[in-house]
Amino acid sequence: MKIRPAVLITWPRHLDFPICRYNLTRFKDYFSSIWIAISDHYVENQDISNFIRAQLPFANFVEVVRTRDDWRDDAVNNLLDKTTNEKYILFLEQDFLIKDSTFFDKVFKEECDFICYKEGTRIHPAFA
Repeated sequence: MKIRPAVLITWPRHLDFPICRYNLTRFKDYFSSIWIAISDHYVENQDISNFIRAQLPFANFVEVVRTRDDWRDDAVNNLLDKTTNEKYILFLEQDFLIKDSTFFDKVFKEECDFICYKEGTRIHPAFA
């Protein structure tokens, strides 16, 4: 059985990732949904979040409510609060580059308890 996870991405409101936008558009059918947390990194006068929203109209966007010093923890928790009905969750970072759909055909081929990218002994949040 092929799995279709909900994708969760934290996205700084002042940065664009054209290849990530391209890949999300190209591979969106491999996911049950795409959730992007727009995170404020206090970069003044550089908010391109409206552009990102317009480029990814099929994605769900979440404004991050900051409650801690750790912006990523806040962003991830805000995303998880929105995806309560999802069976599978995929944490994805913009710099995790995917060449073509054969990647997903292999990785999402069958159910597993946990799939991740490892950097040495570290489970990297770029793909987990």
